[in-house]
Amino acid sequence: MSTANSGPPGPARKWLFALLPLMFLMVSAEILIRWTGAKEVCPGGDISSILVCDPILHFKINPKQVIYGEPINQAGFRGREFLPKRSEVFRVLTLGDSCTFGLAPPEFAHYIKMPYARLLERMVEVKHGPGHLEVLNAGSPGYNSYQGLMLLRTKLRDLDPDLVTVRFGWNDHSMSATSERSSAFRESANPLLRGLQASLLRSAIYQFAMRVRMELELRTQGQSKSSRPDEWQPAMSIEDYQYALREIAKLARRRGAEVWFLTAPQAFHDAEGIARYEALPPDAIARGILRFNAVSTFARMGAIHESYVRATREVAKEMEVPLVDMAALYARSKNEELFSLEDGLHPGPHGHRLEARALYQRLLESGIFRQ
Repeated sequence: MSTANSGPPGPARKWLFALLPLMFLMVSAEILIRWTGAKEVCPGGDISSILVCDPILHFKINPKQVIYGEPINQAGFRGREFLPKRSEVFRVLTLGDSCTFGLAPPEFAHYIKMPYARLLERMVEVKHGPGHLEVLNAGSPGYNSYQGLMLLRTKLRDLDPDLVTVRFGWNDHSMSATSERSSAFRESANPLLRGLQASLLRSAIYQFAMRVRMELELRTQGQSKSSRPDEWQPAMSIEDYQYALREIAKLARRRGAEVWFLTAPQAFHDAEGIARYEALPPDAIARGILRFNAVSTFARMGAIHESYVRATREVAKEMEVPLVDMAALYARSKNEELFSLEDGLHPGPHGHRLEARALYQRLLESGIFRQ
C-alpha cells in the first residue's frame, strides 16, 4: 500500500536537512559565546581609568570605576540601576557624552557629584514627592551621536523610556585618532545592509565577529602607527551628525518615547568669553582642546562648535522635535562660573544646576508635572 509520503524527499526537505547541522552549530556558538563572555573581551583592553575597549562601540565606560563611592551600574553607566520600568513612574533617558555623564574640570576632582540627570530627579522628588520620576543617565564619555544611536539599538533598547533627551556635539566635531577613523562612525548608505546590521546587533556571534575584526586590524596596522591629522577633521561631518540625530529621534519615537534635543553649550560663544581663554598662558590646561583638534584659536573652536549647535536646531525644527536650547540659555546667563578656565566645554556644578532647572521647567510647560 503506497502513501503520499513515499518516494524521495522534495527540494525543500533536502534544504532543511542540509541546513540543520549549520543551524545547530550557530545556536551552539551563540550559547557558548554568551556563556563565556567572549563577545565582551576586547583586544584594546583598558584605554584609561575612564574607558575600556568595546567591539561594537569602539570604547565604553570602564566598569571598574567608583565615583564618590558609587560603582558603575550593571548596565555600564553612572547612577541608579536600569531596572524594569514601573507603570506609575515617568522615565527619562538622558543620552549624551561626558557632559551628561558628569566629567568636570580638574578642580572638581574630575567628576560632577550631581550631574544634571540626578539633579532633575531630585528636583522633582522635592517638589512632587518620591516615585514620580526616574532619570537614567546614559551619558558616555567620548561618545558622539552615532554611538548614541548604536546605544539605543543595543544596550538601551529595552528600557521603555517616556522621554529621551539627546545632548551631543562636542565629540562629533572633535577629531579622531586618525583621519581614517571617521569612517567608523558612518552607516552604510544601503538600507538593506543597515537593516541587516540592526538585526544582527542582538547576536553574540556578530559582536564576537566585530571583536575578531578589531583584533586583526590591530595586528595588521599596529597600535603604534596611529597619528593625528595636522589639520582639523571632524569625526562626524555636520551631515553625518544630522543623520544620526534624525535616526535617534525616529527610533525613540517608534518605541513610544518623546524626544527632546539639547544644544551643547560652550564657554567660547562670544567675544568676552573668547578673550578670557585667549589670555591664558601657552601651557594652560584649557588649551589642550585646541591642540587635540589641531585648531589654533578659541575663536575658531567656538565657531566650529556653533555650526553643530545650529545643525541641532535645524534638525529639531525639521522633525518637530522639542528643543531645549542650553547653548542659548548659557549665553544669556553671563555667569562665568558655569565653566572653569581650565575647561571650556565641560560645565561645572553651576552649569549642571542650570540645565536641571531648564529641563524641569520644560517638564512643567509640557504638562508632565504641574506647579
